Amino acid sequence: MLTTIAVLHIIFIVALIGLVLLQDSKGGALGAFGAGGGSSSVFGSGGGANFLVKATRTVAILFATTSLTLAYMTSGSSKSLTDDFIPQAKTEQTKSTTGSTPVEKKPADTPAKSK
Repeated sequence: MLTTIAVLHIIFIVALIGLVLLQDSKGGALGAFGAGGGSSSVFGSGGGANFLVKATRTVAILFATTSLTLAYMTSGSSKSLTDDFIPQAKTEQTKSTTGSTPVEKKPADTPAKSK
């Protein structure tokens, strides 16, 4: 159920972005490419604007609904991924099976500043 709602949520996101980009705006946006209010547009002289506004409103309501539903469904689980995490105890550095000792790191020499 959660996966289905999450997939619908993503579909609504993509649809909402597309609808907003298709609407006519002051800056032009994609509305200038045929979805604006011109007489040669796909929806006629004024029908496209009303259709896009209604479609955007509907998809935005569906998006908000799925957002709230997902938040409600996931808020019931109070278990965190770190609840079962048990850190491993630090072990002392031991010699390897070859008998060599670990090499200590020395700080790198810094080059002299040139003037």
